[in-house]
Amino acid sequence: MRRSELIANLALIFGAPLLGVTIGCAVPLLVDAPLKFTLIMLVLWIVGFSMFFKAKLSVIRQGKLISFGVRNMSQTNRICYILGYVLMGTGLIFSLGIIAFYR
Repeated sequence: MRRSELIANLALIFGAPLLGVTIGCAVPLLVDAPLKFTLIMLVLWIVGFSMFFKAKLSVIRQGKLISFGVRNMSQTNRICYILGYVLMGTGLIFSLGIIAFYR
């Protein structure tokens, strides 16, 4: 695989979720939520996605562009992968709560 193909695949695999995270983070800013709740939600999303991305990048470096689950990851990356999903899920719940209460 050429370098340009790899960059295009990475943009497709990680670009769509990152766009969703960006939109999810922008919505609470538009509904006048308190700053501390918005910052907590942003930190949860960013740290969660960073941990997920770190774990996924290790699998991509092995040559597997599309993979599901933690089968091909080391123990450290498995923990990062699962914790990343937990943090992003918590950020999602925080986002929905902010939208529901401060709309």
